[in-house]
Amino acid sequence: MIVDGQILTNQEVRALIRMVRKDAEEYAGQFYDQCRSAKFRSAWTEVGLRAGRDAKLCFVDANWKHFVEHVRSLYVQMLTSPRVTEADKYKIHQALIVQAALGAQSQEVPIQVAPGTQQFEGEKYENRQIAQTYGEKAEPSLVRRLLNSTALPN
Repeated sequence: MIVDGQILTNQEVRALIRMVRKDAEEYAGQFYDQCRSAKFRSAWTEVGLRAGRDAKLCFVDANWKHFVEHVRSLYVQMLTSPRVTEADKYKIHQALIVQAALGAQSQEVPIQVAPGTQQFEGEKYENRQIAQTYGEKAEPSLVRRLLNSTALPN
């Protein structure tokens, strides 16, 4: 792949993609750590138990793609920050170009969740209403759907 006239090796492109994924996984983990509804916690706890893994890791593995747009926004902010070194800015710039190029060819565009939005923060009243209306236990059908979205260890 060519970025700004520089030929990037496949290894360099993969490293940039891993950088974006790692940051998106970090935000997915923060999302999981927020006070979510009891039903959310119950469902992902059940998935974790069935998968034999930490529930948070199951959630992150299944949902990190929903946080990529926020990472891109964060990277753009970092490009204008005086605290970020020029070398890091260039790496961020390359990552943004690689992401844009790969995303242009992708048919999959998951709904994006960003900190500071209601989707990310949740709402205590809404969580209570969900618990009152639907209960706090995860139905088997929900757990099956979540398990289908989670990569089980080999």
